[in-house]
Amino acid sequence: MTPVQCTDPSKIDFVPIDIMSFSCEAHFYFSATVNTQNCRSWTRAGPRKHHQQPLYGPKVTVGCTIHKFDILGPYLFEEEGKSITVNSILYSDILQIFFQPQLDSTFNVRGVESVWFQQDGTNDHTSICVLAALR
Repeated sequence: MTPVQCTDPSKIDFVPIDIMSFSCEAHFYFSATVNTQNCRSWTRAGPRKHHQQPLYGPKVTVGCTIHKFDILGPYLFEEEGKSITVNSILYSDILQIFFQPQLDSTFNVRGVESVWFQQDGTNDHTSICVLAALR
Protein backbone atom coordinates (compact mmCIF):
# COMPACT_ATOMS: atom_id res chain seq x y z
CA MET A 1 0.00 0.00 0.00
CA THR A 2 1.43 3.39 -0.97
CA PRO A 3 1.35 6.42 1.36
CA VAL A 4 -1.32 7.97 -0.86
CA GLN A 5 -3.55 4.92 -0.44
CA CYS A 6 -3.09 5.09 3.35
CA THR A 7 -4.72 8.51 3.42
CA ASP A 8 -7.89 7.06 1.91
CA PRO A 9 -9.82 5.39 4.79
CA SER A 10 -11.75 3.19 2.35
CA LYS A 11 -8.47 1.44 1.44
CA ILE A 12 -7.59 0.43 5.00
CA ASP A 13 -8.90 -2.76 6.59
CA PHE A 14 -9.96 -1.92 10.13
CA VAL A 15 -10.02 -4.46 12.92
CA PRO A 16 -13.12 -4.03 15.09
CA ILE A 17 -12.17 -2.74 18.53
CA ASP A 18 -14.34 -5.50 20.04
CA ILE A 19 -11.71 -8.12 19.22
CA MET A 20 -8.48 -6.14 19.87
CA SER A 21 -6.30 -6.84 22.91
CA PHE A 22 -3.18 -4.87 23.85
CA SER A 23 -0.50 -6.12 26.22
CA CYS A 24 2.25 -4.27 28.03
CA GLU A 25 4.72 -4.66 30.87
CA ALA A 26 6.29 -2.06 33.16
CA HIS A 27 8.77 -1.93 36.01
CA PHE A 28 7.70 -0.30 39.27
CA TYR A 29 10.58 0.63 41.58
CA PHE A 30 9.99 0.65 45.33
CA SER A 31 12.51 3.48 45.82
CA ALA A 32 10.47 5.97 43.76
CA THR A 33 13.16 5.93 41.06
CA VAL A 34 12.11 7.72 37.89
CA ASN A 35 12.79 6.16 34.50
CA THR A 36 15.28 8.61 32.97
CA GLN A 37 14.03 7.81 29.48
CA ASN A 38 10.73 9.43 30.44
CA CYS A 39 12.06 12.33 32.54
CA ARG A 40 14.58 15.04 31.60
CA SER A 41 15.85 17.96 33.69
CA TRP A 42 17.09 21.08 31.92
CA THR A 43 19.05 23.74 33.84
CA ARG A 44 21.48 26.55 33.04
CA ALA A 45 24.02 25.22 35.55
CA GLY A 46 25.01 21.71 36.51
CA PRO A 47 23.78 20.17 39.75
CA ARG A 48 25.88 21.00 42.82
CA LYS A 49 24.79 18.10 44.97
CA HIS A 50 25.39 14.45 44.27
CA HIS A 51 23.20 11.67 45.57
CA GLN A 52 24.51 8.16 45.45
CA GLN A 53 22.03 5.38 45.01
CA PRO A 54 22.14 1.86 43.63
CA LEU A 55 21.82 1.59 39.88
CA TYR A 56 18.90 -0.82 40.17
CA GLY A 57 16.78 -0.83 43.30
CA PRO A 58 14.09 -3.31 44.29
CA LYS A 59 11.33 -3.45 41.72
CA VAL A 60 8.42 -5.49 40.50
CA THR A 61 7.58 -6.17 36.86
CA VAL A 62 3.86 -6.03 36.12
CA GLY A 63 2.06 -6.98 32.93
CA CYS A 64 -1.55 -6.71 31.87
CA THR A 65 -3.75 -6.93 28.80
CA ILE A 66 -6.36 -4.31 27.97
CA HIS A 67 -9.35 -4.71 25.67
CA LYS A 68 -12.80 -3.21 25.29
CA PHE A 69 -14.51 -5.46 27.82
CA ASP A 70 -11.98 -5.84 30.62
CA ILE A 71 -8.42 -5.62 31.89
CA LEU A 72 -6.76 -9.02 32.22
CA GLY A 73 -4.16 -9.19 34.94
CA PRO A 74 -2.18 -7.73 36.50
CA TYR A 75 0.47 -10.41 36.20
CA LEU A 76 3.37 -9.99 38.61
CA PHE A 77 6.65 -11.37 37.32
CA GLU A 78 8.34 -12.39 40.55
CA GLU A 79 9.66 -15.47 42.27
CA GLU A 80 10.01 -15.76 46.05
CA GLY A 81 9.28 -12.04 46.38
CA LYS A 82 11.98 -10.94 43.90
CA SER A 83 11.38 -9.53 40.44
CA ILE A 84 12.55 -11.81 37.65
CA THR A 85 13.43 -11.16 34.03
CA VAL A 86 10.66 -11.87 31.56
CA ASN A 87 12.03 -14.35 29.02
CA SER A 88 10.26 -16.23 26.25
CA ILE A 89 9.61 -19.37 28.33
CA LEU A 90 8.12 -17.41 31.24
CA TYR A 91 6.06 -15.25 28.88
CA SER A 92 4.74 -18.34 27.07
CA ASP A 93 3.78 -19.93 30.42
CA ILE A 94 1.96 -16.75 31.50
CA LEU A 95 0.02 -16.73 28.22
CA GLN A 96 -1.02 -20.38 28.50
CA ILE A 97 -1.64 -20.70 32.25
CA PHE A 98 -3.17 -17.34 33.17
CA PHE A 99 -3.98 -15.28 30.10
CA GLN A 100 -5.63 -17.86 27.82
CA PRO A 101 -8.30 -19.03 30.33
CA GLN A 102 -9.20 -15.43 31.21
CA LEU A 103 -9.33 -14.45 27.56
CA ASP A 104 -11.52 -17.44 26.67
CA SER A 105 -14.02 -16.72 29.42
CA THR A 106 -14.15 -13.00 28.61
CA PHE A 107 -14.69 -13.36 24.87
CA ASN A 108 -16.71 -16.61 24.76
CA VAL A 109 -19.42 -15.03 26.90
CA ARG A 110 -19.77 -12.35 24.25
CA GLY A 111 -19.71 -14.76 21.29
CA VAL A 112 -16.38 -13.52 19.92
CA GLU A 113 -14.62 -16.30 18.02
CA SER A 114 -11.32 -14.62 17.12
CA VAL A 115 -9.15 -12.09 18.92
CA TRP A 116 -6.40 -9.83 17.63
CA PHE A 117 -3.60 -9.72 20.19
CA GLN A 118 -1.16 -6.81 19.87
CA GLN A 119 2.16 -6.81 21.70
CA ASP A 120 5.48 -5.08 21.22
CA GLY A 121 8.25 -6.71 19.21
CA THR A 122 10.65 -7.61 22.01
CA ASN A 123 12.48 -10.91 21.70
CA ASP A 124 10.53 -12.59 24.50
CA HIS A 125 7.24 -11.71 22.74
CA THR A 126 8.26 -12.95 19.29
CA SER A 127 10.06 -16.21 20.02
CA ILE A 128 8.95 -19.43 18.35
CA CYS A 129 7.41 -20.88 21.54
CA VAL A 130 5.38 -17.69 22.21
CA LEU A 131 4.09 -17.41 18.64
CA ALA A 132 3.13 -21.11 18.73
CA ALA A 133 1.22 -20.54 21.99
CA LEU A 134 -0.67 -17.63 20.45
CA ARG A 135 -1.86 -19.67 17.46
